[in-house]
Amino acid sequence: MRNTLGCLAMACAVFPLLVVGQTFPTKPIRIVVPFPPGGADITARQVAPKMQEDLGQPIIIENRAGANGLIGTEYVTKQSPDGYTLLWTANNPIVTGPVTTPNETHYDSNRDLTHISIILTGVVVLATSGTLPVNSLREFIDYAKKNPGKLSYASVGVGSSQHIDGEIIKKRTGIDMVHVPYKGFGQVLPELVAGRVQLASLAYTTALPQIASGKVKIVGVTLKPYAKLPGVPVIEEVLGGGYERMAAWSASLHGPANIPRPVVSRIYASLSKVLAVGTDLRNGFENDGFIVNLTTPEVFTAEVREALLRTARLLKESGVKAEE
Repeated sequence: MRNTLGCLAMACAVFPLLVVGQTFPTKPIRIVVPFPPGGADITARQVAPKMQEDLGQPIIIENRAGANGLIGTEYVTKQSPDGYTLLWTANNPIVTGPVTTPNETHYDSNRDLTHISIILTGVVVLATSGTLPVNSLREFIDYAKKNPGKLSYASVGVGSSQHIDGEIIKKRTGIDMVHVPYKGFGQVLPELVAGRVQLASLAYTTALPQIASGKVKIVGVTLKPYAKLPGVPVIEEVLGGGYERMAAWSASLHGPANIPRPVVSRIYASLSKVLAVGTDLRNGFENDGFIVNLTTPEVFTAEVREALLRTARLLKESGVKAEE
């Protein structure tokens, strides 16, 4: 009898969750992008209509910028864990800000968020302003050594991955550059084009028009040679073996902690469907220089833990002080 009652109790506990997963969603979904318009929200606005068709409910994109993504991310952590408020973000507020600006980060990425999936990893390039008389990373390094303190590099904020990567490049090459932080990626590219900063890490896709016009020069690419940029070296080849970059992705999806697993599974299944191999959406992203690399919630959660540890390690190597 006790066994029977125990099984009945377990079934009663599980049944509501199964029903939630099967019926979700029953109202509009809001996706918060914690950056200004013109950056990460561009890809969100491309994916949202397809997910909307699949899920059968409106999806609203809302920009909540500030503090390098921390403000919008914190806002999401405080929402109801029902799957109706989600976070579409790049890596900074998930694995960089919590380590580099702990006093400004009022949430714990491991504890306070449900990690649903990495979605897109951009082909990241190291770009110089077209106003500079250089055409390669080695030429840029030589030019910077001849002009110490006169060049600057951009990031999306103090303690951001671009900031730490920039400081590691300085240490590896012995050059002296000034760090110039901005509030978002949408502000960095115009400043690079105008020559007000001379170096920046950018998603390849965002710089395409400026590359074609010669206003921006690509001098390095991350991870591996990229077919659309023949002859552009991998940054590690120039900086030497053992060079390690911060964890970087262009788009990922999260929610408040404790979203029911069936709801998480439904959202992940929708992402997988609209970005399946051969779909127009996936082909478009890949043609634009993105790598579509969905990860299961379980794998992504483990990756976030590892990336937080890596950030702490690279922060120490870079010499950037937390809360600087």
